[in-house]
Amino acid sequence: MSQTAYSQQFGRELDVKQLLKLRGVTASIAQSDFDLSPGERDWVRADLLCPSCRCTGASVVLSDVVKPRGGNTRQAHFRFLNSDGRTAHTLGCDFYPLDDEPGLTRGVDVLFTADDRDTRVVRELVCKAMAIGALSRTDIFNMRAWFLTQRDTNSFVVAGTSAMVDWLFTIRGLPTYEALAFDPIHVGLPGFDAKAAARRHLAFLHKDLLAGVPRAAFDAPVRDRVKRLLSSHRGGRLIAMEPLRPLFDKTVTLGTLMVDYGALKLPKSRFDYFKQNAPSALTALSATLLFVSNWDLAAAFARFARIHGAPLPDDLTAGNVMGLNPFHDFSALEMARFIAALPPESERDYDAQAEFAAVSAMIQRAIAAAGGRP
Repeated sequence: MSQTAYSQQFGRELDVKQLLKLRGVTASIAQSDFDLSPGERDWVRADLLCPSCRCTGASVVLSDVVKPRGGNTRQAHFRFLNSDGRTAHTLGCDFYPLDDEPGLTRGVDVLFTADDRDTRVVRELVCKAMAIGALSRTDIFNMRAWFLTQRDTNSFVVAGTSAMVDWLFTIRGLPTYEALAFDPIHVGLPGFDAKAAARRHLAFLHKDLLAGVPRAAFDAPVRDRVKRLLSSHRGGRLIAMEPLRPLFDKTVTLGTLMVDYGALKLPKSRFDYFKQNAPSALTALSATLLFVSNWDLAAAFARFARIHGAPLPDDLTAGNVMGLNPFHDFSALEMARFIAALPPESERDYDAQAEFAAVSAMIQRAIAAAGGRP
């Protein structure tokens, strides 16, 4: 679901409150359908377009949204369905429903709120950029359309199971840079530790696989997201993010430079592949500046410098259009793609605990042969 929609009548992107105000409609948020008349609902469905893939079939709905500082609140969104009641979004669309987890925050929509410092800082930068002509609504729309095309042309067939996800999650946590095949001679060393040796041996056995694991976050939330993707889309197709890796890397670099040189006061200001804690709004702005600069990092940073030094305009509603993070679900999609290429369970077992137990037993036999631990 999207926080905003593009109105063909008004020629701009609007949230629900702004749309209803322009239409002169009084709505009741106490009602699931906002107590809109049938005629008004028909107008919404025919006029509004998805801000990403430009599909039709809009309706206004309420859903739970996680507040920036904890708790939930009821928020008005736009939902886009076709005549069969299924999603109208294309596969590469930012709002294509990857899973149906209630209340799940995917990092797609950037909700600008008055009490959220992350988005307020970025919103002010977007408004400055538009005021001085460094960005325009057309630029942002073109960026969305370009990303949509890139995602639509790169996909993979979903395969794999939850057991494979859990196995990779455990194997990924092995000490890759300490990988060492066990040798019985190690037992006689004073600092020998059987458990650590087992983990290093497993890392050695899987060193080739670990070298190919995508460079992306793979914490518990990402692991759980991957499981849902495999369950919801098995046998279907999902977008492959790897072709966008060079652009993602540049986006990360520019975002870091903007925070450092611009002294942006953001609670979550550091980009990190493994913690994945960069604000979605900052990611969206960084990608947009690079896009309009033909992905030239120096040119994009110079554009940011001009924006940063510009005066703040009176109208801050222009920031509504900066609403999408083009790299949402990067990690989950990358891990799902990697798992899809692994041998199926019919060809091998995916039980990390059993592998660890087997290696530990081998080491214990070596210890016993050496006469026990010194």
